[in-house]
Amino acid sequence: MREPSGQLDLEIVVRGEIGHPRAELRVAGEFDRLQVGRFDKAATALSEAIEQLTVDLSRTTIIDSAALGSLVRLRHALDRRGCTLRVVVATPFQETVLRVSGLFDFLGVEVGDRP
Repeated sequence: MREPSGQLDLEIVVRGEIGHPRAELRVAGEFDRLQVGRFDKAATALSEAIEQLTVDLSRTTIIDSAALGSLVRLRHALDRRGCTLRVVVATPFQETVLRVSGLFDFLGVEVGDRP
């Protein structure tokens, strides 16, 4: 059953170690306008000390325009900090969304193994 807030439709896992220059955000489920706020909070909470962030979208089932906007804002914020961004996708749907939107190269997208 879906809650009105949609809170169960997206899972975000932050991985990294204190003092380590790399971190990862794993996103699973529906990455849409109802969930962008949660993603933004998780991304904002990351340490200023990270040098590379990987956003793993390989387990997402929906990626809408609000989610794409959130990824663009994240890229700009990381650029200001001198941090690199990698976005990992695994399905043809995910790859197509990022290519058609014109963001594939801008976001540093890599096609990985299927989940």
